[in-house]
Amino acid sequence: MRGILSRDREIISIGLVLFGLSLPLSKSINTILMVLLYLYLFFFLYRRRVSFTLKHPLFWPVLFFVVPFFVGIFISEDTVEALKGIKRISNLLFIYLLLANTIEMNNHRMAKKALFSLVIGLAILDMIGIAQYLTGARAGQLPIRPLGMHHIWFGNLNAVGLYVILSFFWWDRQGLSRLSLILLPLVLGAIVLSFSRTAWLGGILSLLVFFYIVLPKKRYYLIGVCLFVGIILGTYYLNNIVHERVNMAYIDIVKFFSGDPNTSIGSRLLMWKASLRMFLENPLFGVGTGDYMVVLTQYVKRGEMPEFILRFNHPHSIYMNALATNGLLGLTGMIYLFYRAIGMATALLKDRNPLGLLAFITTVHYLTAGLTEALFNVHILICLYAFVLGVCIRRKIKM
Repeated sequence: MRGILSRDREIISIGLVLFGLSLPLSKSINTILMVLLYLYLFFFLYRRRVSFTLKHPLFWPVLFFVVPFFVGIFISEDTVEALKGIKRISNLLFIYLLLANTIEMNNHRMAKKALFSLVIGLAILDMIGIAQYLTGARAGQLPIRPLGMHHIWFGNLNAVGLYVILSFFWWDRQGLSRLSLILLPLVLGAIVLSFSRTAWLGGILSLLVFFYIVLPKKRYYLIGVCLFVGIILGTYYLNNIVHERVNMAYIDIVKFFSGDPNTSIGSRLLMWKASLRMFLENPLFGVGTGDYMVVLTQYVKRGEMPEFILRFNHPHSIYMNALATNGLLGLTGMIYLFYRAIGMATALLKDRNPLGLLAFITTVHYLTAGLTEALFNVHILICLYAFVLGVCIRRKIKM
């Protein structure tokens, strides 16, 4: 058998670029491209004895994270919702393996092209959002929501795009890195205009980690942090949008303790309380992958929770969602994935590999932004994390 041909490499390269480009723009097109790439790999490359391996560093951690979702279907009353959850989270495994294998089949420079295509797709999405803000039916309305995307998803998507651009620039500071840096103001503006405090929180903490890594000398790090904090404070005091959104968090907390929980933060606190109760009642396996709303509805009917809380179909926290729906098994699987991703990224950072930097700060973002948002309940954010892990943490990794 001949092995992989140059024609195969070209097709895989085009497929990966289109896959990265479509990820922020279209769930349907992105899924179709994933299926087509898999079909090409299995039906054509298999005949040439090109291996599709599971022996990538994060295969088992990702699998351990996904398995509790399948276990949870057997204890779920709402089987349809459980199947939806399984369908969403399975993308984490499929996309990770797809990216890890196709990049190694092609060449290691393909990693950079794949990431750049993601940034271009994100830039197109941002420009659509800004165009909608300036003209049309949503002119002047904030937050910007390009293509109807939820503003929290939009903010977190751009935050990861920011980390890709910064990692690019740390990579070689020429070629695609310089071109991606041009898009930095667009991505930063999109994060601010997303109104997503979740993205802001994750972004601030992740960037502090980024500065700690790229500025190893303590003096430089302190100077960098002071400048960064100064920019944040300046934005808070000079930008009315940021000022109002941050102050709203304080107002929500005051209202909650004054007996009015019907606010953004108040609702989250009630959902976390309900989730903790679900976990305590079912500590090992949770209430089931599809039964968060089933059990929450029961609490409301018994008068133990206010009815307005049923507006939200998840508890707005990756940790509380894991505990409520899949119990200790689900939380352990998720923490193990994060632990292994951080460990592998740290090993790459010791060799000054920029892919380690991207994987590290992206994981930090999911760890921190996930405190107040169920990122793994959102298709595009699951696919995004799988994309980054597949590009960055593979069996054979080169710059």
